[in-house]
Amino acid sequence: MEKFTVRQMIPNTAPESYRLKIWFDVTTPKELLFFESIMERISINHDVLFTTGSSPMVAELCSIRNLCPTQVGEFGGTDRSQRLTIQVDRAAALSSLAQKFKPDVVISSCSIEASRVSFGLGIPHMGFSNTPYNESICRRSIPLITKLFTPSYIQVTEFTRYGITADNIVQYSALDEYLIVHNRPTPLWSAKSLNLQPNKKTIVLNIHNNSIIDIINEFPQYNIVVLTQDANHIKTLQSYDN
Repeated sequence: MEKFTVRQMIPNTAPESYRLKIWFDVTTPKELLFFESIMERISINHDVLFTTGSSPMVAELCSIRNLCPTQVGEFGGTDRSQRLTIQVDRAAALSSLAQKFKPDVVISSCSIEASRVSFGLGIPHMGFSNTPYNESICRRSIPLITKLFTPSYIQVTEFTRYGITADNIVQYSALDEYLIVHNRPTPLWSAKSLNLQPNKKTIVLNIHNNSIIDIINEFPQYNIVVLTQDANHIKTLQSYDN
């Protein structure tokens, strides 16, 4: 197991003879905010391919940040079969793109499709993760990546249980959350635009289902701000007129 600082991981300059082709695959808004400054810095001396899926949230954030990724594949799926088909199709499309770009290294937050493609094509894959509890992602990506980069506050054993050896885990002395918050987008909303009443305290909730309506009804004395990425949840909440 190695330990590095972020500055050691990302050199500020590189001789022309070391110019590399580096492929970043980003699948969530969190990953975009994490990798944005890294891609910007690396692209000074290296050729960067920046791919995303068709996630509406990622697309919107790219637009806000004036970023122009190469969009590859679909997003979502209503059941296991459809989600599997979408992932397989995206992996096939990424494989074709990777064979044209010929990257020297792949970097992602353990993207499932990028992991499959890089392993299949023999391309070194540097994966970042601070979520060892996300078994669905970890089980399908970590066994296939070359090196795993993770904050030093996370125990190595949290990841070795997925099949990667300790000597292929690199720990760095930094918090991912700091970089994500530091690169946060300019606020698009204000208290006025959200119709928040200044005489009320505000509760912010992150939800995954429509049961939030029942919760809202229990707290009429508060402003309720709901965060969600699901289009169906957004429609349901917009139809709620309380």
